[in-house]
Amino acid sequence: MVNIKESNNDVKKEFKVEPIKVYEISNENGVVGYGTINKDDKNLLTVFIREEYRGNGYGKKMFHCLLKSAMDLGYEDVNLMVSNGNVPMIKIIDDVNGFETLKTRDFTKYIVHVGSPFDGVFDCE
Repeated sequence: MVNIKESNNDVKKEFKVEPIKVYEISNENGVVGYGTINKDDKNLLTVFIREEYRGNGYGKKMFHCLLKSAMDLGYEDVNLMVSNGNVPMIKIIDDVNGFETLKTRDFTKYIVHVGSPFDGVFDCE
């Protein structure tokens, strides 16, 4: 069973950004990753899944939960900067319709205008 909840752990020091909210995703073995909503509006969301658990849908589930949480917090736009080498995250984002993209040599910038097209699509359950 997969569970996502707001984290009570002091994981904020692990991130290079200052998060507003930190979530943890866990399974029967314990915490497998974290997601953050950040104060930095140039890169609003951060997803980290432990390497041994990647490829099992945890990143996608966390990403959807973070989008829902950003909507609930009243964000109108979500901006993301993703390394062009981070193919799994790019696939997760590309599976969500509505993102505008701007590619540079090293990064892809994604912008989505949240709200009505996404209402009810994502949840943290």
